[in-house]
Amino acid sequence: MTRRLTHRLTRRRFLTVSAAAMALPYGASAKPPVARWRGIALGANASMTLVGLEDTAAREVFTAVEAEIFRLENIFSLHRTDSALSRLNESGKLAAPPPEFLELIALSGVLHRATSGAFDPTVQPLWQLHARRAAEGLRPRRDEIAEAQRRSGWRYLRYDSRSLSFDRPGMALTFNGIAQGYIADRVATLLRARGLTDVLIDMGEIAALGRRPDGTAWRAGIALPDGEVVR
Repeated sequence: MTRRLTHRLTRRRFLTVSAAAMALPYGASAKPPVARWRGIALGANASMTLVGLEDTAAREVFTAVEAEIFRLENIFSLHRTDSALSRLNESGKLAAPPPEFLELIALSGVLHRATSGAFDPTVQPLWQLHARRAAEGLRPRRDEIAEAQRRSGWRYLRYDSRSLSFDRPGMALTFNGIAQGYIADRVATLLRARGLTDVLIDMGEIAALGRRPDGTAWRAGIALPDGEVVR
């Protein structure tokens, strides 16, 4: 239940993509084909739009994307009890971490320093506390917050190419603030390698290549929880 609540409270709910109707043609007489995919990534709805590719030709591409999402979810997902992240959080240590895990840890460390500590994936115990209390219609008590803070702190994470571990019991990581963008970027790289130049990807974070079918730029909007686009 905590993991489901944690997902609902992420900023994924506040992002949406808006694309204009595809009415204008390429050239003088025909508009390009458009293939669309919808699925699940990190426990939430995800989508892709590929311009210039027929549905039949797109099937192989979509299969490759689904395999890549599945592989990365096995590393970063809090919704899978056997993911690398879940195993680290459960036991407090992870031997032979996947290279993608180490890459995201290194990037998180850079962001942690660049934001003077504001970005900190070890905030998961505090996040779980707030989610649990919100489900009960309550606010966390000060002593509960202090206890969760004692189980947080980037400086208490130890890692190298061979292992990751926590210096304090009860610590946990969440990549909710970065994994969606990382996966969107990986999918974009995969599609670019297959020669696709006009693509829109929404994996909870948005990546776009090239143009829409009408030749104009892709547009992303910020939405309220009810879906109203405000900018």
